[in-house]
Amino acid sequence: MASQLADKTIVITGASSGIGQATAEAFARAGATVVLAARGTRALQAVAQKCRSLGSRNAVAVTTDVTDAQTVRALAARARSLTGAIDIWVSNVGVGAVGPFHETPMASHEQVIRANLIGHMNDAHAVLPIFLEQGRGVFINIISLGAFAATPFAASYGASKYGLRAFSEALRAELAGRPEIHICDVYPAFIDTPGISHGANYIGRALTAPPPVYDARRVARSIVELAQRPRASTTVGEAAHAIRFLHFLAPQLTTDLAAFFMRAYFRRARSVPPTDGNLLRRLQRPAGSMVACALAGPRFRSSPWDWSPRLESAHYCCWATAGPASAAYIGNRSDEVASPAAIRALTSARSARHRRFSPRGVARLKQAVRRKHTIRHHRAAKQNNQHQVRGTGTHGPRPH
Repeated sequence: MASQLADKTIVITGASSGIGQATAEAFARAGATVVLAARGTRALQAVAQKCRSLGSRNAVAVTTDVTDAQTVRALAARARSLTGAIDIWVSNVGVGAVGPFHETPMASHEQVIRANLIGHMNDAHAVLPIFLEQGRGVFINIISLGAFAATPFAASYGASKYGLRAFSEALRAELAGRPEIHICDVYPAFIDTPGISHGANYIGRALTAPPPVYDARRVARSIVELAQRPRASTTVGEAAHAIRFLHFLAPQLTTDLAAFFMRAYFRRARSVPPTDGNLLRRLQRPAGSMVACALAGPRFRSSPWDWSPRLESAHYCCWATAGPASAAYIGNRSDEVASPAAIRALTSARSARHRRFSPRGVARLKQAVRRKHTIRHHRAAKQNNQHQVRGTGTHGPRPH
């Protein structure tokens, strides 16, 4: 694989987390020159640094909002300036908003359409002239199962994915006379990414993906394979094949069942405040695994893919291996206590069944929790001593 991709220049949008990050790392291991794009500069720089350590010595991070056509054209120009060509473009940006259609702000619906559809169109519009001039190129659209099965309570997400599938098919037909230019579609099932936990949530209930949840590296492997042997359509995950087939046989029944199960899930899920998530703002830290955040609980915030525990911004970071990697911020405030419940969640039968957490990751989490409580204990003892000193003074008890 390395010999085929080592001299390639590859652009990946949405590269700061999830499928984009896993794909960037996979191409970096093959020695390709990767150009990474996303909205959050700090998160993107961290991923670029990881790619350089994996073998992509010229990995570049370019802060880009794909909904802005001008910045996407600037991204294409920057990528081409590195080696004189762009060989592969992975259009990966995807966002979502969950909630009843009429209760979800139109600004959020519009942003979902702009990112999931217009953003991919901006990508294609920027790179296709380069492909046509070169006479070759591979454009890979990361779509989703939502392009075949409707998504109740995420209407704009489904609309954007159906539209993206139609756009991709139309583009493939237009370029049928250019056999060296390939338009490829990838339809993943539910993947272990921060997409759901970071997306907009107007339903007021905690959201998790239904099992089975697949590793983002599985999608990355499919993308690397497509880059070398392009084909029109690739589905990732057995569940995606099954749902796609069922929807083909009975589309309305499949959609009604999806709505029924989602309503049942919402009734049982715990309440959370409605949020815009990262839909309308930039992600500034590389995100970890959705599964880790969901299992660890609401007080765990996603954090960078890293292995070294550290103190940062009055929060203690503990790390656990989940999928490619995962992490959780444990707050140092009194209302964010890292309890044994977090460990039980990680070591539960559910975690073992999905094989998301390694023994090393669980051990690291336990160590971090113990250290956190030790720090807390020392702080409490120190405050106690200070109160006693104030009460007694340095020359005996203070007179009343």
